[in-house]
Amino acid sequence: MAALAAAHGLSVPCMAQPIETAALGAVVIKLKDSNLDTKVTIPSLLPEAFISGSIAVISSSAPGVYNIGLGSGFLPRDYYSDFYYIKFTSGAKKGLYYTITANTESQFTIDSSGDDLTKLKSGDTFRVCKYWTLNTLFPYALAGSDRNPLIASTGHLGHQRGSQIILPPINSGGVNLAPAEIYYFTDAGWVQSIKGTPVSNDVIVYPDSYLIARQPPNVTSEIKMCITGHVF
Repeated sequence: MAALAAAHGLSVPCMAQPIETAALGAVVIKLKDSNLDTKVTIPSLLPEAFISGSIAVISSSAPGVYNIGLGSGFLPRDYYSDFYYIKFTSGAKKGLYYTITANTESQFTIDSSGDDLTKLKSGDTFRVCKYWTLNTLFPYALAGSDRNPLIASTGHLGHQRGSQIILPPINSGGVNLAPAEIYYFTDAGWVQSIKGTPVSNDVIVYPDSYLIARQPPNVTSEIKMCITGHVF
């Protein structure tokens, strides 16, 4: 019901704060040619309309695991258990976000990543948002279009590589650090550049991070990509 309401711009009165739909927006990003890497900041757009709410009750079921109770039940069970996060918009944790690991009709379970959330209280407001992934930011099926102007790889060997996305080691200190992870895509989808080339369509790109786009030698001019989504 919630997802259906959000999709059609409706409000659901069961929650302390109603379902909201974000306005649609677009961001145009210029990607440099093969001579230079492009650092891409994750846009302040969402791949899916957010919902907003406020805490009715909070509890902890295990170390680092917190349950955000809504007071009323209308959520589709486990709908938000993959690729979603809560970002608090008021209270002691305003501006911080945490990954949702499960949900019932009236509760979100979140992973605090070691953070102490005991200062959260009833009435604190939040938004539930969907993470970008490699394939929602750069859909491999749309390669060569304005939506994904990256070049598909024709195989997995070095000379067959097209565009690559590099995720930097944002959790490590130091200078001139090696890339944390390198990804590329073929006509079958995104893979990681390691032994076994594991499928990586669903690798999360976190909202407070950035990535590096590296073009192959045959891209000799700047190209543009257009990311569309819901305004946060």
